[in-house]
Amino acid sequence: MEHVTKNPTALNAVVDRVRRVPDRYREFRVSPERAEWSHRLGRKLLDELTDAGLPYRGSSRDRRYDDRDLSNISLDLRLSSARYLAMRGWAGSLKSPPSDDDLHEVEITGRPPETAPDSPRFSPSELLRSLPTFSEVGNGRYRLRLAPDRRESPLCDAVGELFAPVADLWFHVLPDKLREDLGFLRETGLADCNLAAKFVVERAEAHGMRARRAFGFFLAVPYSIDHVWTEVHVDDAWYSFDPHLLNTLVELGLLSGREWPMRRSIGQSTRSLAFAEDPLVTVAGAGVELSMPTRVVSAHEITPPPRRQDGATDPTPRASDAPSDDSLPKTVDEGIEHQLQLVASTYLRTLPHDVDLNADLMEIGFDSIALINLIRDIDERFGVKMDPDIVLDGPTLKSIRDHLLTISQEDA
Repeated sequence: MEHVTKNPTALNAVVDRVRRVPDRYREFRVSPERAEWSHRLGRKLLDELTDAGLPYRGSSRDRRYDDRDLSNISLDLRLSSARYLAMRGWAGSLKSPPSDDDLHEVEITGRPPETAPDSPRFSPSELLRSLPTFSEVGNGRYRLRLAPDRRESPLCDAVGELFAPVADLWFHVLPDKLREDLGFLRETGLADCNLAAKFVVERAEAHGMRARRAFGFFLAVPYSIDHVWTEVHVDDAWYSFDPHLLNTLVELGLLSGREWPMRRSIGQSTRSLAFAEDPLVTVAGAGVELSMPTRVVSAHEITPPPRRQDGATDPTPRASDAPSDDSLPKTVDEGIEHQLQLVASTYLRTLPHDVDLNADLMEIGFDSIALINLIRDIDERFGVKMDPDIVLDGPTLKSIRDHLLTISQEDA
């Protein structure tokens, strides 16, 4: 957990940025405990941020914070949060794209809103259903195999001039009602990639250039996202750019500015679907958050989803698949492994003995939020405080087991 006190100047700067968003867009629901687990903001650091002016509601003993504020602050401070881990994955996918013969297999899982009933019914959009490789794995779970747009752009000086003012913007996760507000961008210097793309399109039109916003997938391992970027018409072809994202990844130290200038195309990681953002999955007509674990597969690999005898998909393991008594743990090492498999299996929706101890968790279905929750569950089950780097840097259950054994030996 991140308990290190940050420089007061840095804290004042990040609080100043979140306070540029008016209070009317905040929802004060996050407790200090959740702030610690979800955003890696320890109690001491959160108290210092509060003293610096971070908005909250409630008494000193029962404070509640805005989740979006905490997410932005955690990213600005480069804490090992879900969002920072996600961006690290995006940078890795830009630097090492798959070969032309490979595809991204994306499993989309909808997260029900807090106000949804106990068993909400998810609905995929017509846009999602129209994709040739679309399959429904279960309620709120869908699978796709996608190839990126791939088209690379020349490093055009005209595009570089078009993007130059984007360098002055600061990446900020925005409430929905501000994601189209260019007046807010100009007043505060804050923008997400959607608003920055709108800004670039406006500049292109003013300079007599052709540009448009594109909506689709940013394809990345260990997981993808639905995303908005800019397409610019250069030399009789359309190319994908996201200068705001590239500049942010450079500022975070995840990409080299020399190798990844803002005028470099990101077509090797995008799959465009439309020219307007639209929810891919809904519950009762409202868009929901999505988790998109992703792996790279050969275009020739065939892995159909499990089917029941009636032809419907069935992700639920059968009782007959349960392990025999001979497979139950007999040593301390095996006991820890078994407990870790139990915890992991609840996220992967499989049986414990089917969880590979040597597999990278990010490659077998965990996204960054699930990893953060896994750390919490392991801490509670074993009564320890896990070093998050053990889980966030190339995590396997075997490496976690070794870490837990080391802790137990030190405490003996």
